[in-house]
Amino acid sequence: VERGQQKKNTAAMEGRDVEMQEEGEGAPLIPESMRIQDAEAWLRQNSIRDGDPNAHVTLDQRVAKRQFEEYQRYQDRVHSTMFADEEAREKEQQQERARQLEMLKSSGTTLMFRTRDGDLPLHSIYPFAASCETIFALACSKASHQSDAKQVECGLLDYSLEATKGFSQCVRKEQPLAQIVQTCRPEAVPEIACIADYLQNQEIRDEMEDILKQLVDTDNALSMCQLADQIGMHSLFEVSLQHMIRTLGTVEQGSECWEELTPELRERVVVIKTAIESSANHSQRSKLYFNNLGEYISIFAERVQYMKERLAEAKDQLQSLPQGSKIWNDTQLKIYKQEQRVQTLAAALAAQKQLFGSKRLVPNSLKHRQE
Repeated sequence: VERGQQKKNTAAMEGRDVEMQEEGEGAPLIPESMRIQDAEAWLRQNSIRDGDPNAHVTLDQRVAKRQFEEYQRYQDRVHSTMFADEEAREKEQQQERARQLEMLKSSGTTLMFRTRDGDLPLHSIYPFAASCETIFALACSKASHQSDAKQVECGLLDYSLEATKGFSQCVRKEQPLAQIVQTCRPEAVPEIACIADYLQNQEIRDEMEDILKQLVDTDNALSMCQLADQIGMHSLFEVSLQHMIRTLGTVEQGSECWEELTPELRERVVVIKTAIESSANHSQRSKLYFNNLGEYISIFAERVQYMKERLAEAKDQLQSLPQGSKIWNDTQLKIYKQEQRVQTLAAALAAQKQLFGSKRLVPNSLKHRQE
């Protein structure tokens, strides 16, 4: 009976295989009508997908994230409340400025500069008003008092016609500023920077500062330093002052101007040079300038006192470290080096106090006058 049942099953399987081969190669094993789900649903359920990014986030991290987002929203609300009016006012001012510039451009208003050598021919006021705050304020004031005014005059009586013309050409983009400087007389070049500063044209002012720094030499270093101090060009002031300090030694070596100085004045110049070139308060990265030698000594003493306080703090922190450990040994070595440096600076301060004392700084003529 069992053998007969096995033969029947074998025959049935062979018959099914024959049916599958007749349906064609690659036919599905399970008829579509008998499937539980289609292929697309099976892939959606069983295929590899990106994991949940928050699966490994702890509860504390989620709470901290929600708190941070709440703080951020609160900060945005405070910022919008405090600065909304200011931002709106600034935007309104920008729109008003653009509207007034457009009116000046369409009205055909002209600008005339009056210099010490004569008047500059008329030009459209629009490029000057767009780049120079002084001209813009002057044009708006003129328009508010005289609505039909077609010409605006600006007085530059302290400056030459050549410098004013060069500034005008640069504003109207007729020539690059570097080319204008090359064609101008040397006396007119600093005046262009002064005009840009007076009329508040920041772009030309910054460009002129870069050009003037390249033109500093022994002959014009003093005038460049005075110009930079007058109109607030700090970078030009530093460059010109450094050049004077570097060339002071060549002035001492047998020059006519050095021989004309009195012995007291020579001594004072040498003392000031020594103070300026002192390495105690100067480095290659940072330059320090002072008004007089008393201020120099005060700055030097303050720095020494600051380093002494830092050294005392380091010694206090060393006591809290385990003695003999690696960090204790490293800290002890640093403290030793710092202590040596503080002692060297203190000795230098004492020597410079003696060098720059009041007896050396006051000429004999002033002593007799004080007596």
